Amino acid sequence: MDGSFDVEGGLKIARRLLVELVNMGLPLATEALDPNSPQYLGDLFSWSAIGARTTESQTHREMASGLSMP
Repeated sequence: MDGSFDVEGGLKIARRLLVELVNMGLPLATEALDPNSPQYLGDLFSWSAIGARTTESQTHREMASGLSMP
């Protein structure tokens, strides 16, 4: 959010926040937009969806079928 495009730093910040929320007992949900994100954050989500625009994307359908969440 500071214009640095530091993806690694952003993922670390996001993961820290999500871990705090999970530790509070809050179930988390997401829309899977990026096929690479689940390998970094997927273990924290209880539910995930692919949006209407990505249902036609073979890559997103394959990713969704491999997620280990409801």
